[in-house]
Amino acid sequence: MQSIIRLLVERPLCSLAIYAVVGAGLVLFQANRVASDIRYSTALEAAKSYSAAVSAIRSYYSSNVVPRAREAGATIIHDYHEHEGAIPLPATLTIELGEQISQRSDGAQFRLYSNYPYPWRSDGGPRDAFESEALTAVESDSAGEYVKVEAREGGAILRYAQAVRMGPTCIACHNSRADSPKNDWKLGDIRGVQSVKIPLLSLAAIAMAKNPSDFAFMIAGVLGGLLIFGFLLKKLQSMFKEERELLVAAEQRNHELAKAKAAAEAASHAKSKFLANMSHELRTPLNAILGFSEMIGGEGFGPIGNPKYKGYAQDINSSGRHLLEIINDILDLAKIESGSFELNPENVDIETLIGESLNIVREQAEAKNLGVDFKTSPATAQIRADKRALRQILLNLLSNAIKFTQPGGRILITAHVDAAGRTVFAVEDTGIGMEPEHIPIAMTPFEQIGSVLNRSCGGTGLGLPLVLSFTELHGGKLDIVSEPGIGTTVTILFPASRTFVPAQRIA
Repeated sequence: MQSIIRLLVERPLCSLAIYAVVGAGLVLFQANRVASDIRYSTALEAAKSYSAAVSAIRSYYSSNVVPRAREAGATIIHDYHEHEGAIPLPATLTIELGEQISQRSDGAQFRLYSNYPYPWRSDGGPRDAFESEALTAVESDSAGEYVKVEAREGGAILRYAQAVRMGPTCIACHNSRADSPKNDWKLGDIRGVQSVKIPLLSLAAIAMAKNPSDFAFMIAGVLGGLLIFGFLLKKLQSMFKEERELLVAAEQRNHELAKAKAAAEAASHAKSKFLANMSHELRTPLNAILGFSEMIGGEGFGPIGNPKYKGYAQDINSSGRHLLEIINDILDLAKIESGSFELNPENVDIETLIGESLNIVREQAEAKNLGVDFKTSPATAQIRADKRALRQILLNLLSNAIKFTQPGGRILITAHVDAAGRTVFAVEDTGIGMEPEHIPIAMTPFEQIGSVLNRSCGGTGLGLPLVLSFTELHGGKLDIVSEPGIGTTVTILFPASRTFVPAQRIA
């Protein structure tokens, strides 16, 4: 050992050469690790982009193209090439897109498969071990993803799989087809898997293929630079170590935060599920109170001795109905949050529904001397929606407008079909209005804007949040425009797929 140390001290050029070789080896080792990480992350990002693009195309095709084509009388079928005027099923379109992607020169391959293939798809199931593993893995992964790198003769490849979940339009089609391999699909069920293969190409090979002379010059420059930057290696290693320690600490904090978030979400879900399950227990005694108080107030079994008791019975009935409305709002919101609220769509006549809603709130409006009008365009006819939820949307908006509009004001409700085919409802009032920063507060459950007038108006703060939830369940959007002292306009836009115009109305 001493002889080696003496040799290195007495021959500095030899020492420098050894240090340069060792430094070059370490730098190349680090460079290779970085290059591997870059290849992996680049390939994974490309695979996710392919998968996301195909998903977006399929979703748009299912939600917009297929419904319109079906209304126009087109046939949607897997062997559409053999039928005039037919278009492919969403899955068929996705499979053909995968075939086109797989023919690209960059080596990417795409495939859609399932444990529930239709009879005519003989290759619809998993083909190899990875595809079988992916089917199992995506069901246990909350993100619905599975990634693996495999070594092949031509080089390594990255394989990415993503769950294909059932959406509203998917369920309507699959559960109604007699040849479907399964007819009890629910929202969010995993229908199958779409997988992408991306080759992990060598960065050095790419550089050599583009310009060999430039690559050789770069290698020479790197080797020469080692003599200059060798002494920085130790400092860099120290920095890398500190960075790794910081990353480990950050990952630990993120893990703890994720656990806390999961616990909070589980508690919120349990609360919502508990409230949703309390429907019978809460409503049954209230219905008894309402029924008996109405019977007493109406003197169904004969006159009451003291007239005051009749008034008390009417007060009990009125308060009970108000309490029942509050409980119904809370239970509806709890069901939506717990995911147990299911829409029952039907064709709803818009003018009739608006008229019924106005009749319910007319007495409140007349008590405050408010003018209430409504108008619909000639093209407006029916909408495919849950009638109870749609009525609740209108009643909540009208009740809010009446509540926050001072005596003598006006309220206008309109309905029309816009140029994009969407059904649009709007409730406009001349009430107290809101500041822009107060609108998010009004949209939060149980929150109220803290003004004296709002507190005097009462309420649970569930009106607008329920409107938003019911609207989003229908795939719609909500917009609020408000100005203090001028009034508020709430607009609800339902997608064109829910607009329904009977033939006689078109004529």
